[in-house]
Amino acid sequence: MDLSGVTLHKLRIFQLVCEKGSLNKSAHALTMSQAAVSQHIRNLEASLNVKLLERSPQGVRITPAGEVLYARCNEILQLVQQIGIEISALGEDAPTRLMLGATPGAGAYVLPVWLAEFQRQFPNVSMSSQTQMTRETVQSVLDERVDFGITLGKVDDLADPNLAQHTLWDVEYVAIVPPAHRWSNNTSITAAELRTEPFIARQKGSRSRRWLASLFGTLNICAELDSPFATKQAVLNGIGMSILPSYTVRGEIERGELAPVEIVGANLTRPLLLLWRRERPFSAAQTAFWQMVVEDQREITL
Repeated sequence: MDLSGVTLHKLRIFQLVCEKGSLNKSAHALTMSQAAVSQHIRNLEASLNVKLLERSPQGVRITPAGEVLYARCNEILQLVQQIGIEISALGEDAPTRLMLGATPGAGAYVLPVWLAEFQRQFPNVSMSSQTQMTRETVQSVLDERVDFGITLGKVDDLADPNLAQHTLWDVEYVAIVPPAHRWSNNTSITAAELRTEPFIARQKGSRSRRWLASLFGTLNICAELDSPFATKQAVLNGIGMSILPSYTVRGEIERGELAPVEIVGANLTRPLLLLWRRERPFSAAQTAFWQMVVEDQREITL
């Protein structure tokens, strides 16, 4: 057994493969090739002289030896992250800072939950965030004004060789009306019916608005607002209906303050993306944040 080959990098890769149950999915998350991920696992197995994973076309299964190693990975990696952050806090650049950029919906609803959890784990890290539209968030990442960007919707048209991205999960959207609306008890409506109803949309040029136009064509827009929160408040006040990410209206729907409406045949999902500048070395704080949000694939409940 040669423990010199058991590196932190290999442990992180092994941990992610165990959690995803797939070499391919892990490679995608790490922006590596599947062959590279597989080679790291083989090197780890050779160093420990044990088989850690059973491979099959359906994915991977952790062996008993792999279970032992996986059980220790979290505490090992967490300890290393904490050491790095605590030491960084004593250096010339203290306190350690984490700069984040997000689009309005993600910045208002998703990011605060992440920041609270991160602050709980790493209280010595100072954090700040800025809210921008998607194009500006991407540019802030490329210009290194922020460490990470969080956006909703594809950014393929903003592709840059220096831009790395990871899909955290697909966010479900829901059409909403006030409880007194004639559609509040309907099982479903058609796209044609939707186009006749007063609709509260995001401002012109926003990606959310272009996405809805690509799905439904021209809507009967009665108001244009620049954030999901403002849009939700307008629907609550009876100005019109709208379509918003489910996590922004879950509480109001559960309390009966808003009613969801199904639209026949509509695929109302968009990817929530984590963005960073490729090849940029991560600090201890950046590594800890990346691992927290990438490895925790549960959708946030608000």
